[in-house]
Amino acid sequence: MLQTESQRSEIMAEIPVNGNVLEWARKLRGLNEDEAAKLLGVPLADLRSYESGAKKPLVGFLRTMSQKYRINFTSLLMPQPLPMKKQPTDHRVRYGAKPLSFETLVAIEEVNEALEAFEDIASEASRIVPKLSIGTAKLADDPEAVAARERKKFRVSVEQQREWYDLADARRHWRQRIEDRGIFTYMIPMPPKELSGFS
Repeated sequence: MLQTESQRSEIMAEIPVNGNVLEWARKLRGLNEDEAAKLLGVPLADLRSYESGAKKPLVGFLRTMSQKYRINFTSLLMPQPLPMKKQPTDHRVRYGAKPLSFETLVAIEEVNEALEAFEDIASEASRIVPKLSIGTAKLADDPEAVAARERKKFRVSVEQQREWYDLADARRHWRQRIEDRGIFTYMIPMPPKELSGFS
């Protein structure tokens, strides 16, 4: 593919970004300096120079950072970093206490952005977003009793569930019933050895 002189000049142009914003973007994705440098394909010294403000990145590098960090390009141009949001309480026990991975942090951010959009919609037109209607359960409760109660609530018998075609069909049926009660569900790829979902 041929590039014009103006396109080449744009790629080679240095951008006067705030290094603190680049550091914020890296930490937002749960990456240490070594991981980020490897992901971006730059020497560690260059990344540190960009984040300290000693060196200004080229626009091509910022595009790479935007793509690799899965963050809006314009977010990297902010004058100051945004406050870091508190991460959800971690109740995982199966694999021990490990930091949440890049993929999981991106998934959580995507869901939070969607929830903010739903809140905006609900504030303008409450009838569009159903009111939350769920019960409660405690860890000490009998799982079979809880399951029977919830099946009754959702009007799904074991026999009916067995008639569903496959896992995808079952997922569609359960998702519809759950979302009818004001709970929005998302299917986003996440590392299976890290967690199977979050709420």
